[in-house]
Amino acid sequence: MKGDPTKDMTHRLHARNEGLFGPAWLDDLGGWDTLPHSLADPDPVIHRIAQAPASQPVPAPRAWRSAYAQVPDLSILRAPARTSARGRVPTLQNGTLAERRRRKPKVTRARILSDADCLEVVRYIGRSGPPRESKLLQFYLSVKAGLRVGEIADLELGSLLDASGNIAELIDVYATKTGSFRLVPMHPLIHDAVTALLRKYPGARYVAFSIGRGGELRHQTHTAVTNWFHRTYRELGFEGYSSHSGRRTFATKLSRTAPLPIVQEMLGHKYLSSTQLYLEPSDDVARLVRAL
Repeated sequence: MKGDPTKDMTHRLHARNEGLFGPAWLDDLGGWDTLPHSLADPDPVIHRIAQAPASQPVPAPRAWRSAYAQVPDLSILRAPARTSARGRVPTLQNGTLAERRRRKPKVTRARILSDADCLEVVRYIGRSGPPRESKLLQFYLSVKAGLRVGEIADLELGSLLDASGNIAELIDVYATKTGSFRLVPMHPLIHDAVTALLRKYPGARYVAFSIGRGGELRHQTHTAVTNWFHRTYRELGFEGYSSHSGRRTFATKLSRTAPLPIVQEMLGHKYLSSTQLYLEPSDDVARLVRAL
């Protein structure tokens, strides 16, 4: 509408970048569009800003200062000002989407364990303090069954036994990440580790536990099990290894002799593309081809 004073004043405000966006209080709050509209009547404020000289910084109105002083976190108000004078709305990061993806650091995958590495870990566990049987079983569940750290921490010894109380042939695993169950064959090394654990600690309920000062068994959390794996590999001088190394080792070795859908089922993945990320290319392709 021609001659509308409100429209003219709003246009003048948006055109005056020096006066509107110059004050630090408004620039920090994200610009004109982030100001609250539920405060006192804004008409006097608009007239006050519109009539001020363009070279004079506009002070913060008292109503706005008092309102924003009650907001504990101003990060939610840092929105870009949508004004024609400022051009395109700025993004949180510079560059196009493709450029930001190229700048994003690539996620490094945990290294797999060789047979010599596994033997070194077993010897380290034998030299460590109690409960050695629990630590050994946790390591074998990672390397020989491909269990996640959370699955190891939540695994009860009853899931390793059958109805008669004997060690079962299949491990009943509850996937904490997906909320589903799967059955993993019992490896002989896991069988022997369970036998040793039940013989030493017959009252244990969980696979992962520590011993308190009074001799009581304390169930270990996911974080405690993760830290134990990291500390073990670090003290052995294994660089690039993590709590995921055993799971990747299990997936890679199983893929040498089993189809990928079987590996996917053993790992508890919903998509085959997730399983492929766990597999490490073989260094001896010629030998694998000759074995066909």
